[in-house]
Amino acid sequence: MTVVKDGAGRYFASFVVEVAERPLPPVESETGIDLGLSAFAVLSDGRKIDSPRFLRRADKKLKRLQRALSRTAKGSNNRAKARLAVARQPLDGRTGSTPVERG
Repeated sequence: MTVVKDGAGRYFASFVVEVAERPLPPVESETGIDLGLSAFAVLSDGRKIDSPRFLRRADKKLKRLQRALSRTAKGSNNRAKARLAVARQPLDGRTGSTPVERG
């Protein structure tokens, strides 16, 4: 078990579990998925899945917080608060991944 503390003061625990391998049941039909730019995914039956907009919002928020951080004076209390606000955001706004998901 590994416990990690990030820059925002949050703790994350990771552990490994060994599980016996079980084969999956046979599948009767197959589905193709095309990942693209205009639509997040297009399935083989023609259904389109739209791009998740929350990623763009998270990216814009991170950008705004980083600008606010860069405008503060080094060593000030406001800079410490701004640094924590940036640290609380997911590190990669495009994927929305958190330290737990990245491993």
